[in-house]
Amino acid sequence: MPSNLDVEQDVGPIRTSIEHTNSLVMENHGVTTLGRTVSEAYHRLNTLTSEVRRNNRGASLALLARTEVHFLAPDAVEWMYRRGERHLSIARRHARPTGGDRLA
Repeated sequence: MPSNLDVEQDVGPIRTSIEHTNSLVMENHGVTTLGRTVSEAYHRLNTLTSEVRRNNRGASLALLARTEVHFLAPDAVEWMYRRGERHLSIARRHARPTGGDRLA
């Protein structure tokens, strides 16, 4: 999100873009990640910061080696994202609820 947006006065720009993402990078503000649970949002934040670190390291190494970083094609990333969501929903369905075997 560009820094000229005053999201404290008008959340409209965030409302329209948030439906299509699970994280927001706001210029001069920071990062916000979303999830179905706090744990999922926390995992996404850690994943995002790790990926930024890897990209920066890759760019630095490529500059030293006088080459370019190879990135995955957008359709390959989309394919992995769809498969990941499927695996997450399967894991949730088969997860054993905690506390169900405790005596009252």
